[in-house]
Amino acid sequence: MSGIDQKLFFLINQEWTGPLADRLMATLSSFGMWAPLLFAGFALGLVFGGFRMRAALLCTGLALCCNEVALVNPLKQLFNRARPNQTEGVRVVTFQKASPKFMALFKPMKFRTSKTAKEPVEGRSFPSGHTSNTCAVAVVFWAFFRRRSWPVWLVAVGVWYSRVYTGSHWPSDVFFSIFIGSAAAGLTLFWAEGCWRRRGAKWFPALYQRYPTLWTQPQPAAPQP
Repeated sequence: MSGIDQKLFFLINQEWTGPLADRLMATLSSFGMWAPLLFAGFALGLVFGGFRMRAALLCTGLALCCNEVALVNPLKQLFNRARPNQTEGVRVVTFQKASPKFMALFKPMKFRTSKTAKEPVEGRSFPSGHTSNTCAVAVVFWAFFRRRSWPVWLVAVGVWYSRVYTGSHWPSDVFFSIFIGSAAAGLTLFWAEGCWRRRGAKWFPALYQRYPTLWTQPQPAAPQP
């Protein structure tokens, strides 16, 4: 770990803080807090979305699987890097327990200073799964929707920052995890586009005529004879 990495971490974790930022960063960093909204949005997109939205959501699911199974989990075991809150006395921001979980948003925040582990711990700091997953989602949505994907990117950047703010990752974890998530998304998009070009015309001829590639603007529908 470089001195710059450590200095930047403590600036974000202990200096650049505030009550509003505490609540916002803890929310962005807690998957359980906004998972119901994600699943609901995914289901609604599949049911009511057009071809492009459905294709984007399916590619998103594939990219997340590729990222977690092929990249994040193997790399965590390979590098075995301890989290900041396992090796340093850092500021940890969390929610109180509540059921259902989102009710914790209306309770005071919990703060503590982490203690250095006395025994060897399982290091899961690198890469950051939150960072690489949200980056993979953002890249997929950019491929399909370009400038209209900015809300996804806004949330993704917030999640990246929150992982340092809450004491879960070093800044370098987040930085390199962005490239890992981008790679997972790129590989998924390359594979999905190849499958669509090879099989789309045969299996879905009408759709393929309008969408010769997955993320281009649809072609005008052919006039009826």
